[in-house]
Amino acid sequence: MNTHKLCSFIFAISLIGLAHAESLEQLEPTSLRKHQSINVSIAALLFPPVSHIGEQGRYSGTAVETIRRMCETSNMNCSFQILPTARAYTYIEQGLIDVLMTAKFDRFNECCTFTSWQYKMTMGLYSAQTIETIPSDEVSLLGQEIILIRQWQSPYQVFPNLNSLAEQGKIKISYSNSISSSIKMLYKGRAPLLWGVDIYTWYFKKLHIPMNKIHYKKLVELPSGMWVAKRSTKHDEIIKRFYDAQTDLTETGALENGEFLEPFLMEAVYQDAVVPN
Repeated sequence: MNTHKLCSFIFAISLIGLAHAESLEQLEPTSLRKHQSINVSIAALLFPPVSHIGEQGRYSGTAVETIRRMCETSNMNCSFQILPTARAYTYIEQGLIDVLMTAKFDRFNECCTFTSWQYKMTMGLYSAQTIETIPSDEVSLLGQEIILIRQWQSPYQVFPNLNSLAEQGKIKISYSNSISSSIKMLYKGRAPLLWGVDIYTWYFKKLHIPMNKIHYKKLVELPSGMWVAKRSTKHDEIIKRFYDAQTDLTETGALENGEFLEPFLMEAVYQDAVVPN
């Protein structure tokens, strides 16, 4: 092969290699190729199996692990923490954290922006009463006693006048500081009604409390996901990167029904929680 042909051959091979490299680059998540790393602080409530501290001390949960994957995909260095409800709400409203994982409550519309990624969660009442007799509005709630968890916003989506009804003596409210204790209160007969969410079945199982005589009446469905603080200097960038990450993971089939990680991906990273008190 003469010098001219050798040079032409080498040049052709170089073009093929460059084209191959470009094709591989196109397969990488867009966000990883375009973005510099940023630090993002994320707070969640203690809410197994969605968000909790795992048995080996890792922040985990179906939502936490999904968000962690989105952070990695979009080159965000995300740090997680579990906070009490009141403190978490104060932190996000004052911009002391970048992101809060919770449901789409109206109280956060002024301070924050809800991200595009979200998952469905239903809320309602648990009771030994029949489904037909479990209250579904404030009128049918009159004269009854209900167990609520302090600081929770979701009961007011269905019963907006709970506090005034209690002050007038038309209903009675028993407060609990945790999901586990509220379920134990229901089981021990402290009150006939417990406000909760569909994932309480995880708690009943872990607490070895049979559900054969307990009924759940769904009263409202709220999207849950992430609120980004408008006071955060990274607000716009965080919103965009989570959107990019959600798009990338959806296109590659990593999200089940567009919500949590596919089971085979989740199983590789998820750590179950120790049952909270």
